[in-house]
Amino acid sequence: IMERGHAEALVPLIEEAMLAVCFTFKDIDVIAATVGPGSFTGIRVGLATAKGISASAGIAFIGVTSFEAVAAALSTNEWNNGPVLIALETKRTDYYIQLFDNIYSPISEPTVVTRDGILSYVERLKINSDPLLVVGDGAERAAIEIKNGLKQIKISLGSVLVGPDATDVAVTAFEKSLSGGKITSIDPLYLRPPHVNPPVRTD
Repeated sequence: IMERGHAEALVPLIEEAMLAVCFTFKDIDVIAATVGPGSFTGIRVGLATAKGISASAGIAFIGVTSFEAVAAALSTNEWNNGPVLIALETKRTDYYIQLFDNIYSPISEPTVVTRDGILSYVERLKINSDPLLVVGDGAERAAIEIKNGLKQIKISLGSVLVGPDATDVAVTAFEKSLSGGKITSIDPLYLRPPHVNPPVRTD
C-alpha cells in the first residue's frame, strides 16, 4: 500500500513474488489486473505492466473492474439477501458506485455520483430488498448519506468495507477464464477525466 511510486516498485515486486514461489511466467495461466475505477495513474501503471507481461510471455490477460473484485470478496450468505450496492472512494467527496445482484451480475452501469446524487441514484433503483446491503471502502460514508436523506430505506453494511484486493482480482479473473463467460474489457474504466490542471505561469 503506497501513496505514490507504484511504477518504480511494481515490476521488482512481481519479480520478487515469482522467485518466492519458484514459478516462471510459463507456469501462469492468466494475467489479471483491475481496469478501474480508481487512481488514474495507478490504473495506467497496472494495465501497462499487465499488458506488457501478457504480450511478452504469451499469457492471456483478463481485466477485472474494481466493483467485480469487491463483489468477489462477499460471502454467499450476503448475496442471498438481495442486491448489493458497491460504493468506492474517489479521494474526493463523491463515489464510484454500481449495483450487483450476483458476483458477476451487475444490474446497473458503473458511474460516479456526488454526495447528493447518491440519494437520487438509490431512489431510481426502486430496490425492494430490506435492507439494502452496502459494501466497499466508501460504504460507511455512503450509508450515512443514504440514511440521512432517505429515511424510508433501511441500510446494512456488508462484511467487506475495503477496496479491491489482489487476491479477489486473481480469483475473479481465473474463474472468468474457466467459465467462458463475458470477459471485462481490458480498456481502463475511468468514469471521469483525470483531476489535472494546466500549469500556471508565474512570469
